[in-house]
Amino acid sequence: MMMNTKVIFIRHITDVQYNPITHEWPDGDEEEVAFLNVTSLSYAKASRDYGVTNSKMQVIRSLLEMPSFDEVDILGTRYVEFSRQRIGDKESVIVKEKDA
Repeated sequence: MMMNTKVIFIRHITDVQYNPITHEWPDGDEEEVAFLNVTSLSYAKASRDYGVTNSKMQVIRSLLEMPSFDEVDILGTRYVEFSRQRIGDKESVIVKEKDA
């Protein structure tokens, strides 16, 4: 499996707490970067399997568990989680474009 697409997992901080180790207040969002396998979900499969007419969907595959996230940034486009599947250690997440 080719793991060559830069994926940025973004978690929004809702409960802001002081970090005594770094002596800072967190601001904005937490980001985690990973290089994973990303492919686009075809319009036919999205329509057939999920009943969705949105062709702006991506499939992210990993050999390890992926972190929890509110949004994901792939090549400058923001996506939100649509569905998640985990079999053993392998995990795949289908994401759809945020504003689509």
